[in-house]
Amino acid sequence: MSRRSVLIAALGFFLASATAQEGSFAHERGGTATCTLRTLACAGSSNPGGFGFLRIEIANVDTREHDVLVELVTPTWLNADVRVVRSVVLPPKERAVSFFPLPTPFPDPILRFVVDGVEQAQQVNFTQGEGIAGLLVSDRPDAGAAGVACLHRLRFGPSGAPQQRQVASADAPTDWRLYTGFDVVIVDGRAALAPEVQEALRRAAFAGATVLLADPNSLPAGPLRTLAGSTTVPHGLGALVTIGSLAGPVTVPSDLGQFGDGPLPIGEGLHDEMPIPGLGEAPVRVFVIVIVLFALVAGPVNFFWLRRRRQPLLALVTVPALGFGTTAAIFAFGYFHDGFGVRGVAVSWTVLDQERHEAVTVCSRTLFAGRAPGAIVLPADTMLMAPRATTRTRGAADRFHLDVGTAALDGGVLPSRTSTPLVTVQQGVVRQRLVARRDNDRLRLLADGGVVPLDRVVLRDHEGDYWAGPANELERVDTAAASGRLAEARSVWASMRRLVQRDERWHNRFRPEALLDEQAVEIGTLDERFLPATGLRRGSYVALVARPAWLDEHGFGAHYESEQHWVRGRLAAEDFVQ
Repeated sequence: MSRRSVLIAALGFFLASATAQEGSFAHERGGTATCTLRTLACAGSSNPGGFGFLRIEIANVDTREHDVLVELVTPTWLNADVRVVRSVVLPPKERAVSFFPLPTPFPDPILRFVVDGVEQAQQVNFTQGEGIAGLLVSDRPDAGAAGVACLHRLRFGPSGAPQQRQVASADAPTDWRLYTGFDVVIVDGRAALAPEVQEALRRAAFAGATVLLADPNSLPAGPLRTLAGSTTVPHGLGALVTIGSLAGPVTVPSDLGQFGDGPLPIGEGLHDEMPIPGLGEAPVRVFVIVIVLFALVAGPVNFFWLRRRRQPLLALVTVPALGFGTTAAIFAFGYFHDGFGVRGVAVSWTVLDQERHEAVTVCSRTLFAGRAPGAIVLPADTMLMAPRATTRTRGAADRFHLDVGTAALDGGVLPSRTSTPLVTVQQGVVRQRLVARRDNDRLRLLADGGVVPLDRVVLRDHEGDYWAGPANELERVDTAAASGRLAEARSVWASMRRLVQRDERWHNRFRPEALLDEQAVEIGTLDERFLPATGLRRGSYVALVARPAWLDEHGFGAHYESEQHWVRGRLAAEDFVQ
């Protein structure tokens, strides 16, 4: 090996190992250790849209029971409010391992380690660069250089030097949500990857992550090894990409540029605020009536009343009182007009595999709550992202407070009297399905499968024929007509408008309408992954459907002023009934 190659390998290994962030705490009493804390941080991308993770291992080395609390919280001086906490009662000589989800970005949090009320705190600097954020799952320290070399060969994602985190197979989480904050996850085929970890990585790929499998045939038996192909295997919204072994020169498939840039982490376009119809709109007619009544009462009525009482100077009291009363009435009307419940708009995209009974849903909402809800519990199949909690403007009330032990998310994720954008990603078992029945030259869609089409249905059967129609009855169409219908479907969800807040400047401070601008929704690679340009595969369909039964509403009980729900499904043979 040449000297230059050695230097490049050494530099790559340094970059890979420099981002491995480990820490430790020790609590002592009388000079003797009672509890210890070890941490391993694998922060994700510097852009919002997913979760990295912090592995914590708490050990009670004492002969007594101890109350332990571990908390990760953003400092008060940052424009963010993120708090992740876990409390546990540890018996003597026991230990507990947990994984903290790290919303991206999570800049410079403070780690608090509290044992029996005695606190230690330390600020943690999560290295989050501007380039691709990669996670390497490998048991070999020398694999880091090959992993960094692989990241340098990728031609997608943010520009800048790539950042790589490395985790051993024994320390890798079994929760698919904790891989969603990385642009790429590289799996070393030589790692002793348990089936549970392989399943978590497979589910992350189905949800939209890009997972590179280095020599997957060397993996232990498990879902990743079973699904791996010779090059790239599209899976749900994501992809499993086979590359060469990390033991030698890394080979990257030529189609990685097409499948590599997945929708996870969620693109910024889905984090923007959407306008809620009717919210905050001034009822002009009511205001005109109130102002006219004020003018009549404060003018002629007040004048004749004071003249009859022969107290004209009393106008110094009645006119201001009427003015304050009218103003209070207008404010009260506006306050009660928006209501005390939860209202909003939503748009979702679901990839439903009816053969595997599995689905992934990405749902973007903007909600307005008259009163903040109580705490909500996040199921294991669901992740909820509050992008403004991590990158909020000064003075905003958005926050993301999660108790890892109970999976409870504080209701402040939806602050009161504020339009709040939220993004939900779900991945798991879905039993609902679209069922079709052939009726001569028609294809009738049955409602008893749980997927209720409303409009814009395009279906390709297993023989390759296209069918299209507005709702429950489809007619046969040619390929050109089907392509036109699919293009129309794209334009429909692109018509969902998003609100962009501009910076306020002195010259337009008195023109609030100049601060708002509408732009077409940009969902990035989710568009191409949901509906590929190559069209529908045989035995699949796209449809605008009624609100899916599997969509998690998080207990908000929202009333939607406008909503769209799209499904791209893969039909099983039994979904065509006679």
